[in-house]
Amino acid sequence: MSIIVDKITGFKIGDPEVKPFITSEGTTLNDVQESLKPMILSASGWRKIFAKNGDEESTTEEISQADKVISCAMAKVFADFVKEKTGKEYPEIVLAQDSRHTGSAIADAMIRTFITEGLTVQYLFISAAPEAFCYTKANELADGFAYISASHNPIGHNGVKFGLSTGGVIDGSMATPLIEQFKLALSTKEAISALIKGANNANIESVKKIYTDSPQYIEAAK
Repeated sequence: MSIIVDKITGFKIGDPEVKPFITSEGTTLNDVQESLKPMILSASGWRKIFAKNGDEESTTEEISQADKVISCAMAKVFADFVKEKTGKEYPEIVLAQDSRHTGSAIADAMIRTFITEGLTVQYLFISAAPEAFCYTKANELADGFAYISASHNPIGHNGVKFGLSTGGVIDGSMATPLIEQFKLALSTKEAISALIKGANNANIESVKKIYTDSPQYIEAAK
């Protein structure tokens, strides 16, 4: 194991060597569809209870295998979205999260998918939303952001907000087709298998670099 820890908070950032999925066959289409049912999808953000035990007040750090697939799909469709909007084959994005306990598990699945999709990730780890949004707007390299949070909802909930280089959350005209693509990305067993394989096959050294580079981006965003 090669756990990387934030030196300021002492919190675990992640372990590049631990793949998110044990096998590519362990999560079924039905598992994912059932986990997707309670998810709220709107322009202001996507959210559900991500805590593995289903308790909205839970402080567990664990999320289910189905929710890892959902996290990968969120990253996949956002990667495609940013590529389309920027015209870049290899865009660069900011990823940050609030202090919810499931945030790092979601971030890990998303980071590995972003790597597979060819994106460069500036990972702010735990960062306030305004800080992450302003950092994106001021950052000449950033083409967009994904912020892992469920706003005012209980701590067992989590989700994501998306935005482009303006630093603002995308509006309804952009969110609607993105939501449809997200649902489509989770609609077949072949699509789910591809997400799992993509995340598991992400280059470990690339994951490690994103985690170890995180402190410099955290400092730059202050």
